[in-house]
Amino acid sequence: MNLNPNAPTPQNAPPAPAPAGGRTLRVIGLGHQYNPNWWCIREIELEFRLGELVGLVGPNGSGKTTLMRALAGQLRPTAGEVRYRGRPLARYSSAELARSIGYLPQSVRSSFNYTCEEVIAQGRYPHQNALGILTRRDREAIERVMDWTTTRAFAHRPIDVLSGGERQRVLLASVLAQEAEFLLLDEPTSALDLHHQVDVFERLHQLSRTGLGLIVITHDLNLAAQYCDRLVLIFEGRVAAAGAPGEVLREEVLRRVYETDLIVDRNPVIGTPMVVLLGRHGAQLARRHNGGGGA
Repeated sequence: MNLNPNAPTPQNAPPAPAPAGGRTLRVIGLGHQYNPNWWCIREIELEFRLGELVGLVGPNGSGKTTLMRALAGQLRPTAGEVRYRGRPLARYSSAELARSIGYLPQSVRSSFNYTCEEVIAQGRYPHQNALGILTRRDREAIERVMDWTTTRAFAHRPIDVLSGGERQRVLLASVLAQEAEFLLLDEPTSALDLHHQVDVFERLHQLSRTGLGLIVITHDLNLAAQYCDRLVLIFEGRVAAAGAPGEVLREEVLRRVYETDLIVDRNPVIGTPMVVLLGRHGAQLARRHNGGGGA
């Protein structure tokens, strides 16, 4: 697949720290209850490393967003803990955490009509002093991420007038401006057209190759298979499968988790797993084609 001609190459992506020992996000016995009798997530053990793009996949309501909020330090879990560099997130100040972990929730709303540049500049808050004045280093970081996300052209436009793809690039730039080692993105391609979905995943893949650790929630299993180094499949609050895309995207597992008829084939061009949804009608046709009859 060809890169968007306006997209940056790995060589001119924003600088990031190189992977180093101990710089991991580790999930230990994680569980959380919103209600006393219901565990939204439970008994989760995972480790995330720098230099990789990991996809969190699974049905709606399976616990993906709760897990990501715990990874970002936005939620105090009922059981277990998340450690960054071997230290529990609860022992970090909010500014320390923001300099280490950037989090982009699924829905970002504002009651103020900020310009795109102002939104991006907000990503510098963990590096600012009490007065909140942008320094030369802050402005250089803002310029750099605007160039990389190709958002400079509408820097002075209100974010509310942008298209979905433009807005998503601005929000990504704001998280990048934090200069954190880990980026956590909750459904960054939701409501985007095909072009912008691919564009976002291209950029995320490139960022991972600069040494950043990226964790992304997505419902697009085929894009996840194409761009992610690892997948974590969450079902009913537990890890149902984890590993390389080919190890996770197995027909028997996906049919059970998603409760729908499907087949897993290979992308004819690049060879990554490709999930083909059949539905009831498609399953009937498949059985007829294979000589199994059916109504």
